[in-house]
Amino acid sequence: MSPTGPCVTWCPDRANPKEGDVRTNSLKRKLLASQRACGVLMEIHSSELVELFGHLGYDFVFLDGQHCGLNVEVARAMIRAADLTGMTSLVRVPRNDPSVILEYLDAGAGGIIVPNITTRAEAEAAAAAMRYPPVGIRGGFGRSRAANYGITQTQMEYFTKTNDEVLCVALIEDQSALSNLPAICSTPGVDIILIGPGDLSLSMGIPGGWKDPRVQAAVEQIRAAAAAAAIVAIPTSAATMALISPPASGRSSSSGGGSWARRSLGIPRCPRAWCSGTRYVLPGAATASRCGAPGPRRAA
Repeated sequence: MSPTGPCVTWCPDRANPKEGDVRTNSLKRKLLASQRACGVLMEIHSSELVELFGHLGYDFVFLDGQHCGLNVEVARAMIRAADLTGMTSLVRVPRNDPSVILEYLDAGAGGIIVPNITTRAEAEAAAAAMRYPPVGIRGGFGRSRAANYGITQTQMEYFTKTNDEVLCVALIEDQSALSNLPAICSTPGVDIILIGPGDLSLSMGIPGGWKDPRVQAAVEQIRAAAAAAAIVAIPTSAATMALISPPASGRSSSSGGGSWARRSLGIPRCPRAWCSGTRYVLPGAATASRCGAPGPRRAA
């Protein structure tokens, strides 16, 4: 460059990315270590609110791109706020589409919730969309936000290690899935089963009847199938959910949910208006605050 023109300097320290700096999934680590984790469902598109919950001590945030109009650009800011405070971000995508899943993963989501899984083939497609070859079909881009823009690791390190960090969440919310539960729950690469009693009740011809004994029996059927496959299963329709921490095998099973979880854990509904979202709680050693969160996150 001319001495009087723009100067571009190549920093030798950044010429070779540091090894071992691939993003890690703190929620997945907690599940594998049988530790308590708390999360919140965010239906308001506010990165500041995500950041606030992170500072309160929540471990993960559920962002809704299916029902709440959350696009990738807005999600990126909310995911960044979650990362800032040490939370794992889980995004529910609008459909089981590899190109849609890819966009949210490249934005930095720690996991993807895929709606309306009814067959093993659909579960396999969802899991494959979240992993790089040879395990899956995710398209490679080593300079994405999820890859720290290619600065903190080589592309080979990123593509190799990221497959182990992403969380694949299959959402079961249709009666037609009930006959395929063992096959769905045993699908390699599926980490969590999310149960949607609201849509499940609609598919059963019981609108708004998620408390109906027939719907609850179906929820229990899903939970039992997940437990048999040693995998997490969570219902979505109540203010607080509880999960049993994973067994030594590294996966986990469900305890049920809803008001039962709130009573058994001694967690009341949060009185604060801004804390009215769904709260997911995985029991462990930590003590819950009245909001269901483990308390403010403090630096080590």
